[in-house]
Amino acid sequence: MNTKTKRILAGLCVAWMVLGSVALRGQADSQSLDHAAQRGLEKSTAFQRAIVAFRAGNIDDGEAILTTSLDARPNTATAHFQLASGLVRSAVLVRESGQIHVSQLLGQRALAQLGMAEQRMAPGDVIAAPIKHMAGIINERIVGSTQNAKAYYRAALVLDPKSPANEALSRLEMAELATSARQSATHGRKP
Repeated sequence: MNTKTKRILAGLCVAWMVLGSVALRGQADSQSLDHAAQRGLEKSTAFQRAIVAFRAGNIDDGEAILTTSLDARPNTATAHFQLASGLVRSAVLVRESGQIHVSQLLGQRALAQLGMAEQRMAPGDVIAAPIKHMAGIINERIVGSTQNAKAYYRAALVLDPKSPANEALSRLEMAELATSARQSATHGRKP
Protein backbone atom coordinates (compact mmCIF):
# COMPACT_ATOMS: atom_id res chain seq x y z
CA MET A 1 0.00 0.00 0.00
CA ASN A 2 1.50 3.36 -0.98
CA THR A 3 1.64 6.46 1.20
CA LYS A 4 -1.23 8.24 -0.57
CA THR A 5 -3.52 5.24 -0.11
CA LYS A 6 -2.59 4.98 3.56
CA ARG A 7 -3.32 8.69 4.01
CA ILE A 8 -6.69 8.32 2.30
CA LEU A 9 -7.65 5.33 4.44
CA ALA A 10 -6.44 7.03 7.61
CA GLY A 11 -8.47 10.13 6.82
CA LEU A 12 -11.61 8.13 6.13
CA CYS A 13 -11.17 6.13 9.34
CA VAL A 14 -10.61 9.29 11.35
CA ALA A 15 -13.65 10.98 9.83
CA TRP A 16 -15.81 7.99 10.63
CA MET A 17 -14.44 7.23 14.11
CA VAL A 18 -14.04 10.75 15.45
CA LEU A 19 -17.03 12.48 13.95
CA GLY A 20 -19.35 9.60 13.17
CA SER A 21 -19.73 10.29 9.48
CA VAL A 22 -17.88 9.41 6.34
CA ALA A 23 -16.70 12.53 4.60
CA LEU A 24 -17.57 11.23 1.13
CA ARG A 25 -20.31 12.94 -0.83
CA GLY A 26 -20.68 11.99 -4.50
CA GLN A 27 -18.35 9.90 -6.64
CA ALA A 28 -15.53 7.96 -5.08
CA ASP A 29 -12.75 8.87 -7.50
CA SER A 30 -9.16 9.43 -6.46
CA GLN A 31 -9.56 13.18 -6.11
CA SER A 32 -12.71 12.97 -3.98
CA LEU A 33 -11.10 10.28 -1.80
CA ASP A 34 -8.06 12.48 -1.31
CA HIS A 35 -10.29 15.43 -0.44
CA ALA A 36 -12.27 13.25 1.98
CA ALA A 37 -9.06 12.09 3.63
CA GLN A 38 -7.85 15.67 3.97
CA ARG A 39 -11.21 16.78 5.42
CA GLY A 40 -11.16 13.85 7.86
CA LEU A 41 -7.70 14.80 9.05
CA GLU A 42 -8.72 18.46 9.40
CA LYS A 43 -11.74 17.46 11.48
CA SER A 44 -9.63 15.19 13.62
CA THR A 45 -7.19 18.04 14.26
CA ALA A 46 -10.04 20.42 15.06
CA PHE A 47 -11.60 17.88 17.40
CA GLN A 48 -8.30 17.36 19.21
CA ARG A 49 -7.81 21.14 19.54
CA ALA A 50 -11.33 21.41 20.96
CA ILE A 51 -10.57 18.69 23.52
CA VAL A 52 -7.43 20.56 24.59
CA ALA A 53 -9.49 23.75 25.01
CA PHE A 54 -12.19 21.93 27.00
CA ARG A 55 -9.66 20.26 29.28
CA ALA A 56 -8.14 23.69 29.91
CA GLY A 57 -11.59 24.97 30.89
CA ASN A 58 -12.03 27.10 27.74
CA ILE A 59 -15.53 25.92 26.89
CA ASP A 60 -16.37 28.78 24.50
CA ASP A 61 -13.12 28.32 22.57
CA GLY A 62 -13.61 24.58 22.26
CA GLU A 63 -17.17 24.98 21.05
CA ALA A 64 -16.05 27.56 18.48
CA ILE A 65 -13.42 25.13 17.19
CA LEU A 66 -16.01 22.36 16.84
CA THR A 67 -18.39 24.75 15.08
CA THR A 68 -15.81 25.53 12.39
CA SER A 69 -15.46 21.82 11.55
CA LEU A 70 -19.14 21.15 10.80
CA ASP A 71 -20.24 19.75 7.44
CA ALA A 72 -23.72 21.27 7.52
CA ARG A 73 -24.73 24.79 6.61
CA PRO A 74 -24.57 27.01 9.70
CA ASN A 75 -27.67 27.57 11.80
CA THR A 76 -29.56 24.56 10.45
CA ALA A 77 -31.05 21.68 12.41
CA THR A 78 -28.34 19.39 11.05
CA ALA A 79 -25.54 21.79 12.08
CA HIS A 80 -26.88 22.04 15.63
CA PHE A 81 -27.25 18.25 15.78
CA GLN A 82 -23.66 17.77 14.54
CA LEU A 83 -22.37 20.28 17.10
CA ALA A 84 -24.31 18.53 19.87
CA SER A 85 -22.71 15.24 18.78
CA GLY A 86 -19.25 16.76 18.96
CA LEU A 87 -19.99 18.21 22.39
CA VAL A 88 -21.18 14.82 23.63
CA ARG A 89 -18.05 13.07 22.37
CA SER A 90 -15.98 15.78 24.02
CA ALA A 91 -17.90 15.46 27.28
CA VAL A 92 -17.19 11.73 27.40
CA LEU A 93 -13.45 12.24 26.79
CA VAL A 94 -13.22 15.07 29.31
CA ARG A 95 -15.10 12.98 31.88
CA GLU A 96 -12.62 10.14 31.39
CA SER A 97 -9.84 12.53 32.39
CA GLY A 98 -11.69 13.27 35.64
CA GLN A 99 -13.18 16.66 34.79
CA ILE A 100 -16.76 15.86 35.74
CA HIS A 101 -17.85 19.50 36.04
CA VAL A 102 -16.55 20.39 32.57
CA SER A 103 -18.20 17.26 31.20
CA GLN A 104 -21.54 18.32 32.69
CA LEU A 105 -21.16 21.81 31.22
CA LEU A 106 -20.54 20.29 27.81
CA GLY A 107 -23.60 18.09 28.30
CA GLN A 108 -25.72 21.15 29.07
CA ARG A 109 -24.39 22.88 25.95
CA ALA A 110 -25.15 19.79 23.88
CA LEU A 111 -28.74 19.82 25.21
CA ALA A 112 -29.02 23.50 24.24
CA GLN A 113 -27.79 22.67 20.72
CA LEU A 114 -30.38 19.89 20.48
CA GLY A 115 -33.05 22.38 21.49
CA MET A 116 -31.92 24.70 18.69
CA ALA A 117 -31.92 21.77 16.26
CA GLU A 118 -35.53 21.03 17.21
CA GLN A 119 -36.50 24.66 16.63
CA ARG A 120 -34.98 24.67 13.16
CA MET A 121 -36.10 21.29 11.87
CA ALA A 122 -38.98 20.83 9.48
CA PRO A 123 -42.07 18.88 10.60
CA GLY A 124 -41.43 15.15 10.28
CA ASP A 125 -37.66 15.66 9.94
CA VAL A 126 -35.69 12.41 10.11
CA ILE A 127 -33.48 13.72 12.91
CA ALA A 128 -36.41 14.25 15.31
CA ALA A 129 -36.10 10.83 16.98
CA PRO A 130 -32.27 10.90 17.08
CA ILE A 131 -32.44 14.31 18.77
CA LYS A 132 -34.65 12.90 21.53
CA HIS A 133 -32.49 9.78 21.82
CA MET A 134 -29.31 11.85 22.12
CA ALA A 135 -30.96 14.07 24.75
CA GLY A 136 -31.77 10.91 26.68
CA ILE A 137 -28.16 9.74 26.48
CA ILE A 138 -26.88 13.12 27.65
CA ASN A 139 -29.26 13.17 30.60
CA GLU A 140 -28.47 9.60 31.57
CA ARG A 141 -24.70 9.49 31.14
CA ILE A 142 -23.49 13.07 31.47
CA VAL A 143 -26.01 15.09 33.46
CA GLY A 144 -27.11 12.20 35.68
CA SER A 145 -30.88 12.58 35.41
CA THR A 146 -32.40 9.19 34.72
CA GLN A 147 -35.95 10.55 34.95
CA ASN A 148 -35.26 13.09 32.19
CA ALA A 149 -33.44 10.42 30.21
CA LYS A 150 -36.45 8.10 30.35
CA ALA A 151 -38.76 10.91 29.22
CA TYR A 152 -36.52 11.64 26.22
CA TYR A 153 -36.20 7.95 25.36
CA ARG A 154 -40.00 7.63 25.44
CA ALA A 155 -40.35 10.70 23.21
CA ALA A 156 -37.87 9.16 20.73
CA LEU A 157 -39.94 5.96 20.67
CA VAL A 158 -43.11 7.89 19.90
CA LEU A 159 -41.35 9.37 16.87
CA ASP A 160 -39.63 6.13 15.84
CA PRO A 161 -40.70 2.86 17.48
CA LYS A 162 -37.53 1.19 16.12
CA SER A 163 -35.24 3.74 17.77
CA PRO A 164 -32.30 2.44 19.83
CA ALA A 165 -33.91 4.44 22.64
CA ASN A 166 -36.01 1.32 23.23
CA GLU A 167 -32.98 -0.61 24.47
CA ALA A 168 -31.82 2.32 26.61
CA LEU A 169 -35.26 2.74 28.19
CA SER A 170 -35.52 -0.99 28.87
CA ARG A 171 -32.08 -0.99 30.48
CA LEU A 172 -32.99 1.93 32.77
CA GLU A 173 -36.30 0.37 33.75
CA MET A 174 -34.64 -2.98 34.50
CA ALA A 175 -32.02 -1.24 36.64
CA GLU A 176 -34.77 0.56 38.58
CA LEU A 177 -36.61 -2.72 39.15
CA ALA A 178 -33.42 -4.39 40.37
CA THR A 179 -32.68 -1.48 42.72
CA SER A 180 -36.24 -1.53 44.02
CA ALA A 181 -36.07 -5.29 44.60
CA ARG A 182 -32.78 -4.96 46.50
CA GLN A 183 -34.21 -2.17 48.66
CA SER A 184 -37.33 -4.20 49.39
CA ALA A 185 -35.25 -7.22 50.33
CA THR A 186 -33.01 -5.13 52.57
CA HIS A 187 -35.86 -3.33 54.32
CA GLY A 188 -38.01 -6.46 54.55
CA ARG A 189 -35.45 -8.40 56.61
CA LYS A 190 -35.41 -8.24 60.37
CA PRO A 191 -32.11 -8.26 62.18
